[in-house]
Amino acid sequence: MAFAFHRALVALGVALATLPGARAEESGPAARLEPEIGLDTLSVTATKTAVPAVDALAGTSVVPRAALDRLQPGRLSEVLRDVPGVTTQENRTDPAQAINIRGLQDFGRVNVLVDGARQDFQVSGHGANGVFYLDPELVGGVDITRGPTATIYGSGAIGGVAAFRTRSIDDILAPDETAGFVQKQGFGTNGQRFVNSSALGARIGTAADLFGQFVFRDTAPYRDGAGLPVPDTGSDLNAGLAKLTLRPADGHAIHATALLQRFDFVNGGDTGGGARFANAVQADTYTVGYRFARPDVPLVDLSLDGYATTTHDALTFLQDSPRGVYGRLGTRAGDRLT
Repeated sequence: MAFAFHRALVALGVALATLPGARAEESGPAARLEPEIGLDTLSVTATKTAVPAVDALAGTSVVPRAALDRLQPGRLSEVLRDVPGVTTQENRTDPAQAINIRGLQDFGRVNVLVDGARQDFQVSGHGANGVFYLDPELVGGVDITRGPTATIYGSGAIGGVAAFRTRSIDDILAPDETAGFVQKQGFGTNGQRFVNSSALGARIGTAADLFGQFVFRDTAPYRDGAGLPVPDTGSDLNAGLAKLTLRPADGHAIHATALLQRFDFVNGGDTGGGARFANAVQADTYTVGYRFARPDVPLVDLSLDGYATTTHDALTFLQDSPRGVYGRLGTRAGDRLT
């Protein structure tokens, strides 16, 4: 018993002897580290050069990828609704969206860019005239510039510019990482049923970067507050994104992007009470560019970019409107309108 008590005192003495050393270590260099300082989010839309959004001459807002990861949106409208001066117009039976900046939209008044490629798809009807198709899982960030100062991106953009950047290798890899894979899956019980996003990237030294992403989204008709399903509010998406960057020499960079999206949905018109069509929308965007910029040549900063974008909506007639307009024109169920 005495031996056990003596051993406990010795152990207590050793523990007390080590406390001053531990406190000395805590008061060492680690305790004097300065807190991290967050830098301003950069915007490249207002002036085509990277400047802090707060210093831009125009009204500018930046939505980073972290904001999309936090919101987990099913549509881009869920992201843009919190941006000052920006609203969206959408149809519950169509995944397309139109952006409104300070009350201006349609007919090119708002320039919508995806990786620098202008989206000019237009639909004549009772809804929005200028719409675009883009799934939020493919977006790496958004720059919004409000006002006519954004006309540096082309004529007519008196409302502003909404520039979407698709995801890239920097969104999944840290600067010191060479390869990686990110897998995301989501499930829902009302409307959003299943979403899958698979992204992978690899850096081949400093000579090249490779990035690829595949997205599948299954959306079912959602149920309203009474528990009743709202017809024709579901859709399916299959999308693929590929990016390649080559650096053949110091200061030289060649980049190429291919974005392919296939949306399948049933649309009963802007009001949901018109003729019903099965829509198969193919929205593709291709970009290629070259840049030369080197610190030892400060007077030269060359950038050349080209793009091609197409949006094709193939319609299959399913059911006539109550007035029977298409039936009188000889259209039958199953006929394709392209």
